[in-house]
Amino acid sequence: MADLPPDPSRGMEHWRIRGADNHTYWLQMVIDTGRHWTTYRCLLEGDEQRRRFTCKVITKRGLDPFAIREIRIMAGLQRQNVLALNNLLENDEFLFLIMPFLPGGTLCDILEDRTFSEAEARRILMQIARGLAYLHGEGICHNNLTLDNIVCTEGEEFDVFISSFDLSTIRGERGAMEEFRGSLYYAAPEVVRHEEPHIQASDIWSFGVIAYALLTRSFPFDNPDLDLGLQILRGEYNTAHFDEFQVSDAARQFIARIFRLNPNERPTASYLVYDDPWLNGQND
Repeated sequence: MADLPPDPSRGMEHWRIRGADNHTYWLQMVIDTGRHWTTYRCLLEGDEQRRRFTCKVITKRGLDPFAIREIRIMAGLQRQNVLALNNLLENDEFLFLIMPFLPGGTLCDILEDRTFSEAEARRILMQIARGLAYLHGEGICHNNLTLDNIVCTEGEEFDVFISSFDLSTIRGERGAMEEFRGSLYYAAPEVVRHEEPHIQASDIWSFGVIAYALLTRSFPFDNPDLDLGLQILRGEYNTAHFDEFQVSDAARQFIARIFRLNPNERPTASYLVYDDPWLNGQND
């Protein structure tokens, strides 16, 4: 197959994008690229605080149902711990999604160099749970909740935000994604079986994988002698890492509450935020 020509969203450094509100964003450096999009760091011209933003430039001819749904979802989000749009601009050829610039990178990046105490892990997880409770309350399933899709501010006590809604679905759009497209490491058993991939309980399972990783710097289903999908279907996560990182009994019970094979038995995001004894520090 011949190589595809470069997407026109590439090479737009130093472009200036003006919106209907007369705000002008100056594209600076490339942060990330996709098949039909490029993400840039940018500045809002005339801003005395010189705040930095992220601009995702999407080529209109490359729009697919996933990109359209991501834009529609993000345009309606206004909540702490969920990455929402600051502005949505367009011309004949491109869409420009203006979002906050979070210099801390992803939670995956941070976890490569840092070990968290249970208290630190709990603080981060509570923020993710709040964002997830908001999304679920709005009828949105994320469908790809991973360490790479949690973006962070800078600092020792950084804040986190759920991002990347290209695989998300809205209530009533169960047929919007014909097959699972996320990471198998975070997939719930019902997703591995290709059953009900767009239910909120599947997001909770993925949240559990993130929680396990923060507590142990490992993935829960890591038996090299057994197929990954089979480990997930059996719910056979590795408990040896708990001893290695001296994870408390309360935190182990928290993980066990989430990794229930029956999705109806998993806690809801709202329960995690308001009632879970470990996440709310009731076991301290």
